[in-house]
Amino acid sequence: MVHQEVHGKRTGPLEGILLIAGIVLGLLLLTVINNLLLQWIWTPVFPALLYLCAIAAALWLLRTRVREFHYTVNGGILYLERVYGARTHILLQIPLSDILLLGGQDEVGEKYPKARTVLNATTPQCSLPVRVAAFRRDGSVQLVKMQPNPEMAAAIYDPEERARRAREKWG
Repeated sequence: MVHQEVHGKRTGPLEGILLIAGIVLGLLLLTVINNLLLQWIWTPVFPALLYLCAIAAALWLLRTRVREFHYTVNGGILYLERVYGARTHILLQIPLSDILLLGGQDEVGEKYPKARTVLNATTPQCSLPVRVAAFRRDGSVQLVKMQPNPEMAAAIYDPEERARRAREKWG
């Protein structure tokens, strides 16, 4: 089994508490501003826009500060998981035999131009380069963006190992 965690700078306990307190205080401030502005400008569209902006800001904070991805190769299957805090959710399970290519975005894009990206399991804070895995699913080729370290990349797709297995199987 090979396991890798991809994340940016981890949020410590104090920073996490301050982040949540900041979100709560921001919502309270937003409510006060909304009530003050509604006294001067009465339109039902304005509060909706204000709260949509607040939700977008909260989602941005979660994506940039809290979210991380785990890649696991176990039993011939690649598991891609999204993690928020202690909550883990498996996004994709790909049999290693279905993986056609693991390479740079340009290399995979040239070989499979009609393939569709189904998952972007990368974080901008991670220093590892973005690699794209092309795999077969439901009769089409699909792509996953990820940031595997060299050990994980070798576990996912090793062309020399595949050639050796093919020679053993077919002679």
